[in-house]
Amino acid sequence: GLVVPPVLLVAVAVAAVGSSRRSLECRSAVPPPVPTQPRGPFVSQQQQQQQQGRRSALLAGVGAALAGRGPEAALALTGEEKRITQLFKNSAPSVMGISLRPPREGVPFAERAKDVVGSGFVWDDTHIITSLRVIDAASATPFVTIFDGGKGEEPRAFPATAVGADPVSRIAVLRVDDVPPGLMKPLPIGKAGDLRVGQDVFAIGNPYGLDHSLTRGVVSGLGRKIPGTHGVGGVIQVDASLSPGFSGGPLLDSSGAVVGVNAAAVPGGIFAGMGLAIPMETVSRRVADVIAKGFVSRPWLGAMFAEDGVTKELGVPGAMVLAVASGGPAAVAGLRPTHGGLLGDVVVEMAGVPVDSKDAVLDALADAVPGDVVSMSVLRPTDIAAEPAIQQVANTQEGATNGGQEVGFQKLQLEVKLGATASRLVIK
Repeated sequence: GLVVPPVLLVAVAVAAVGSSRRSLECRSAVPPPVPTQPRGPFVSQQQQQQQQGRRSALLAGVGAALAGRGPEAALALTGEEKRITQLFKNSAPSVMGISLRPPREGVPFAERAKDVVGSGFVWDDTHIITSLRVIDAASATPFVTIFDGGKGEEPRAFPATAVGADPVSRIAVLRVDDVPPGLMKPLPIGKAGDLRVGQDVFAIGNPYGLDHSLTRGVVSGLGRKIPGTHGVGGVIQVDASLSPGFSGGPLLDSSGAVVGVNAAAVPGGIFAGMGLAIPMETVSRRVADVIAKGFVSRPWLGAMFAEDGVTKELGVPGAMVLAVASGGPAAVAGLRPTHGGLLGDVVVEMAGVPVDSKDAVLDALADAVPGDVVSMSVLRPTDIAAEPAIQQVANTQEGATNGGQEVGFQKLQLEVKLGATASRLVIK
């Protein structure tokens, strides 16, 4: 018989398949469907039907499962995301925007953003806590925008009155009247002292008029100071994006408790990868004074100190006293000022806190209140040649020069009963 080479059989088979495909394309009035299977081994029509059936059953099962579990499952939130969204839901209604005028609809974004001066949060039924920076930027009648917490109503703006402020800690208190019951929901108060570097914190604010914006970060430092302020310690440093619109709003821990009041991102209000917040322990003390009296009563020492550059040049540690108020707490305690060619007393410790500058004296008194009795360790400069009796004490201290003469120091312990001074807010 005739023997056909295998190669020829393959060629004939390929030609037949190609002819069959061209015939099918000619008979079809619409473009062929996109193949659902990748190129590869031949799959029969029956196998394709079985695979399609399995896919349909799988999709139907997934759809039924999601329908039974609700929209939360459809969003596929992780446990961490659920916790954060719940924190925001609970806290956001207590945070409000503060602006120069009521919110204006239908105006360009840039114009609307100019009206915004910051944020605040509910303290009690009538009072709102914010930053002094917000009050400085606002008019005599700032407006606060309160939201209903998701009840579907439009945000409502209320005129606010400035109750008072503390220029030192940079916090202020507003009062709003005639607010419907249920809208003013105070936030729980936490403890900044319990914070640890690395833990999560959250801020809710009103940047550029975008109300109820949430940002998240970590505590990146503790015990900071805001440049240009004195007497406020324990400032919280965070890496959250605290643009100026967050100023005055709350800094929250993971439980939703307020641990601080957000200050400007950096001096000047420019975000530079960090933010600062006044610790809530400081805020709570100041707010109580402002609400009760309209101002903060601060401890008064009644002494003026030399610039740090002067003491460093003289080689004197601590804060040197230049003058004392006649009849004031420092004078009554026996603190000696600079006079008659003699250097004044040098304070090296105040209320158990080491002092190495004049600012450190104020910082040491940050937690004191008027009427407190605090101890002071001072070095009293003495002329060694004039008072040889204290030669032994002077030799134990670093020397300084006073008009070319070697000066020693006598160490003394004094007690001073602090007086009171008031810091009031004046709105132009």
